Amino acid sequence: MNDEAEFRFLDADDIDELMVLVAAYSQELSNVPMTRAKQREYRRYLRELLSEQRHFMLLLVVDDAISGFVDYRIEPCRQDKRLNFGEIVEFYVAPPVRRRGLGRRMARRAVDHLDSLEADMVNLSVLMTNKTGYKFWQSIGFRDHCVRKRLYL
Repeated sequence: MNDEAEFRFLDADDIDELMVLVAAYSQELSNVPMTRAKQREYRRYLRELLSEQRHFMLLLVVDDAISGFVDYRIEPCRQDKRLNFGEIVEFYVAPPVRRRGLGRRMARRAVDHLDSLEADMVNLSVLMTNKTGYKFWQSIGFRDHCVRKRLYL
């Protein structure tokens, strides 16, 4: 395995392969396998994402395999339409390619893209129990804006 990485946007042909990675992400995040219903729902989500102009899925490809993704979007602020807010919705790097700077490069590309789209702020949420993820985002310049003590479902 080399450190050559490609970054590209999701294409309809990538959905099946990406779903394998999304299932691994779901298992790692919640320790619960994705049900068939959740898989169908997420496939629908990905197809809708492809048709949206302000919602993106950047893929990390290593050795011809999708090895990570960042799901992000930009939207006008509801209170002040002159402002644009970027949001990183989901971020995942597969364990075999972690600790090689690839996640940092992928995150930087997503943030730079949001900046080129004139995002005034970029938000993301990290579970407080995800110490590694929390430190990662801090290391690339993100700071606490608010801390939620409860997760509402």
